[in-house]
Amino acid sequence: MLGRLFLAAGDGPKPTAIILHGLPGIEQNHDLAHALRDQGWNTVIFHYQGCWGSGGEYAFKTQPDDAIVCLDYLETGIHPQVDTSRLVLIGHSMGGWAAGLTAARDPRPKALAVISGVGDPAKLRFDDPVMSAAEFFPWLPGLTAESFGALWRGLAGIDELNPARQIARLSPRPLLMIHPELDDVVPIDCAREVFAQA
Repeated sequence: MLGRLFLAAGDGPKPTAIILHGLPGIEQNHDLAHALRDQGWNTVIFHYQGCWGSGGEYAFKTQPDDAIVCLDYLETGIHPQVDTSRLVLIGHSMGGWAAGLTAARDPRPKALAVISGVGDPAKLRFDDPVMSAAEFFPWLPGLTAESFGALWRGLAGIDELNPARQIARLSPRPLLMIHPELDDVVPIDCAREVFAQA
């Protein structure tokens, strides 16, 4: 997987935020990475398998696994400026979905922030062929409207892939949720459902 590590000034170990981008990843949250770096945080932005130059096949189900690979990489000690005892996850949109599931599975992230995060995928019609053709699959190599739709529908009804069913496992670690009331892509009810279960 390809990624970029933004190191804050100074040689000492610092807290590090892993930023998980949304679907398809056109908005990669570099503005957030730079702002955090200016505040003394290292940040990492990586690309899931099968997108934006990373090898492998694109799949939603493997995105939390990809985030765990990133955590594993940071824990190797290859970057002494990374304080591995202070790692956090920040997810935007579909990245919020992946970040929530990752933090529920793995105790290493000390906190989680979700920005306009996807909750239960079954409640969103991202598999609509017109929407997916305009917004998603043209930027994900090897996918068609049909294959993209099948990947999306494959998330429905699986508790392990629903952040609302998993988020309680984050406790007692901190959770920050930011979601605009008028979000016309991911309705705020997604955030309310996840927050209610946290």
